[in-house]
Amino acid sequence: MKAAQKIGYPRDKIIGSWWAGSEEDTVPAGDAAKGYMSAAMNVSGKTPLIADIEKTLYGASPTGNMQDRSKIGGINYNRGVVIGIITVEALRSVRRSTARRCSRARKCAGRSSISTCRTRA
Repeated sequence: MKAAQKIGYPRDKIIGSWWAGSEEDTVPAGDAAKGYMSAAMNVSGKTPLIADIEKTLYGASPTGNMQDRSKIGGINYNRGVVIGIITVEALRSVRRSTARRCSRARKCAGRSSISTCRTRA
Protein backbone atom coordinates (compact mmCIF):
# COMPACT_ATOMS: atom_id res chain seq x y z
CA MET A 1 0.00 0.00 0.00
CA LYS A 2 2.91 2.32 0.68
CA ALA A 3 4.27 1.54 -2.78
CA ALA A 4 0.87 2.30 -4.31
CA GLN A 5 0.79 5.58 -2.43
CA LYS A 6 4.28 6.51 -3.70
CA ILE A 7 3.28 6.11 -7.33
CA GLY A 8 -0.13 7.70 -6.82
CA TYR A 9 -2.18 4.53 -7.35
CA PRO A 10 -5.56 4.92 -5.61
CA ARG A 11 -5.93 2.48 -2.73
CA ASP A 12 -9.69 2.34 -3.24
CA LYS A 13 -8.90 0.42 -6.44
CA ILE A 14 -7.03 -2.27 -4.45
CA ILE A 15 -9.05 -5.14 -3.02
CA GLY A 16 -7.20 -7.67 -0.94
CA SER A 17 -8.15 -11.24 -0.22
CA TRP A 18 -8.91 -12.32 3.34
CA TRP A 19 -5.20 -13.08 3.76
CA ALA A 20 -4.40 -9.38 3.48
CA GLY A 21 -7.17 -7.80 5.48
CA SER A 22 -6.24 -7.93 9.12
CA GLU A 23 -5.11 -5.06 11.30
CA GLU A 24 -1.57 -6.45 11.12
CA ASP A 25 -1.69 -5.81 7.36
CA THR A 26 -3.21 -2.35 7.36
CA VAL A 27 -2.18 -0.54 10.55
CA PRO A 28 1.57 -0.48 9.71
CA ALA A 29 0.76 1.17 6.37
CA GLY A 30 -0.77 4.14 8.19
CA ASP A 31 -2.35 6.73 5.92
CA ALA A 32 -1.33 4.70 2.87
CA ALA A 33 -4.03 2.17 3.80
CA LYS A 34 -6.89 4.68 3.62
CA GLY A 35 -9.38 3.52 1.01
CA TYR A 36 -8.02 -0.05 0.92
CA MET A 37 -10.62 -2.80 0.99
CA SER A 38 -10.37 -6.47 1.81
CA ALA A 39 -12.75 -9.38 1.68
CA ALA A 40 -13.12 -11.22 4.98
CA MET A 41 -14.75 -14.43 6.13
CA ASN A 42 -15.64 -12.97 9.51
CA VAL A 43 -16.40 -9.67 11.17
CA SER A 44 -14.05 -7.67 13.31
CA GLY A 45 -14.98 -6.03 16.56
CA LYS A 46 -16.32 -7.18 19.86
CA THR A 47 -19.52 -8.97 18.96
CA PRO A 48 -21.62 -10.35 21.83
CA LEU A 49 -19.85 -13.72 21.48
CA ILE A 50 -16.38 -12.16 21.61
CA ALA A 51 -17.38 -9.99 24.58
CA ASP A 52 -18.63 -13.11 26.37
CA ILE A 53 -15.38 -14.96 25.62
CA GLU A 54 -13.39 -11.99 26.90
CA LYS A 55 -15.40 -11.82 30.12
CA THR A 56 -15.24 -15.58 30.73
CA LEU A 57 -11.63 -16.25 29.79
CA TYR A 58 -9.86 -13.03 30.60
CA GLY A 59 -12.12 -11.32 33.12
CA ALA A 60 -10.62 -12.91 36.23
CA SER A 61 -7.10 -11.63 35.61
CA PRO A 62 -5.72 -8.45 34.08
CA THR A 63 -4.22 -10.20 31.04
CA GLY A 64 -5.39 -13.82 31.10
CA ASN A 65 -2.87 -15.71 29.03
CA MET A 66 -2.55 -12.96 26.42
CA GLN A 67 0.20 -10.37 26.40
CA ASP A 68 -1.79 -7.92 24.28
CA ARG A 69 -5.51 -7.87 24.98
CA SER A 70 -6.06 -5.28 22.26
CA LYS A 71 -6.01 -8.21 19.79
CA ILE A 72 -9.33 -9.46 21.19
CA GLY A 73 -11.97 -8.63 18.60
CA GLY A 74 -9.44 -8.17 15.81
CA ILE A 75 -9.80 -9.92 12.47
CA ASN A 76 -7.27 -12.66 13.29
CA TYR A 77 -8.65 -13.28 16.80
CA ASN A 78 -12.21 -13.53 15.51
CA ARG A 79 -11.07 -15.71 12.61
CA GLY A 80 -9.57 -18.13 15.15
CA VAL A 81 -12.86 -18.21 17.05
CA VAL A 82 -14.79 -18.96 13.84
CA ILE A 83 -12.34 -21.73 12.87
CA GLY A 84 -12.67 -23.18 16.38
CA ILE A 85 -16.46 -23.18 16.14
CA ILE A 86 -16.39 -24.86 12.72
CA THR A 87 -13.91 -27.49 13.93
CA VAL A 88 -15.90 -28.33 17.08
CA GLU A 89 -19.15 -28.59 15.15
CA ALA A 90 -17.51 -30.82 12.53
CA LEU A 91 -16.20 -33.13 15.25
CA ARG A 92 -19.61 -33.21 16.94
CA SER A 93 -21.22 -34.09 13.65
CA VAL A 94 -18.77 -36.93 13.01
CA ARG A 95 -19.30 -38.30 16.52
CA ARG A 96 -23.07 -38.26 16.04
CA SER A 97 -22.88 -40.00 12.68
CA THR A 98 -20.36 -42.68 13.69
CA ALA A 99 -21.87 -43.38 17.11
CA ARG A 100 -24.87 -45.02 15.47
CA ARG A 101 -22.73 -47.32 13.35
CA CYS A 102 -20.17 -48.40 15.95
CA SER A 103 -20.96 -51.06 18.46
CA ARG A 104 -19.56 -50.93 21.97
CA ALA A 105 -17.12 -53.71 21.10
CA ARG A 106 -15.79 -51.77 18.10
CA LYS A 107 -15.35 -48.61 20.19
CA CYS A 108 -13.42 -50.52 22.85
CA ALA A 109 -11.24 -52.12 20.18
CA GLY A 110 -10.51 -48.70 18.73
CA ARG A 111 -9.54 -47.26 22.11
CA SER A 112 -7.29 -50.22 22.93
CA SER A 113 -5.37 -49.73 19.68
CA ILE A 114 -4.23 -46.28 20.78
CA SER A 115 -0.93 -46.46 22.64
CA THR A 116 -0.66 -44.13 25.60
CA CYS A 117 2.78 -45.16 26.78
CA ARG A 118 5.52 -42.53 26.64
CA THR A 119 8.07 -44.60 24.70
CA ARG A 120 6.95 -45.75 21.33
CA ALA A 121 8.67 -48.18 19.04
